[in-house]
Amino acid sequence: MFRILLPVAAFATAFAGFASAQTAEPADKTPEIFQSTGLIGTWATNCKAPASHDNLYMVFSLMPNGKVKREFFDGPKLYNTYSIYDAKVEGDEITFTASDMNIPYVDWSIGPYNRDYEISFVKKDDAIRLWNSGGPRGMIVEGGQAIDTHVETAWQTKCR
Repeated sequence: MFRILLPVAAFATAFAGFASAQTAEPADKTPEIFQSTGLIGTWATNCKAPASHDNLYMVFSLMPNGKVKREFFDGPKLYNTYSIYDAKVEGDEITFTASDMNIPYVDWSIGPYNRDYEISFVKKDDAIRLWNSGGPRGMIVEGGQAIDTHVETAWQTKCR
């Protein structure tokens, strides 16, 4: 009996390992993409001016857990923070999903709100521009233009 069970157990173990390898999620390449495209760092429309409502500072950084974080500053205080994942690059466009970690101006109790936003930037040379972005209640930027005001998004350069 033991001779029959041993090969069956070995086969079951091998098959389970094969099956889990076939269904495993691919590793998130976001940190590598942000590093290879040069997005890690601080970006602003005017790096010589302080952060303000008209000169948001956007900071992409690696967190201790290896994931990418995006923070906005509209003055000396932090405006909001997002965790970034599922990044991909297609030509000049870098697309990723941002999941809110801290958005103090949103009262989440009066929802419904989206908590994950698909965002894309166009990168040319040493500048980036917000191209598409969701928000708590839907799309806020499409094709490089704010949906509500029709104003084009600004090009930002890397400060450091």
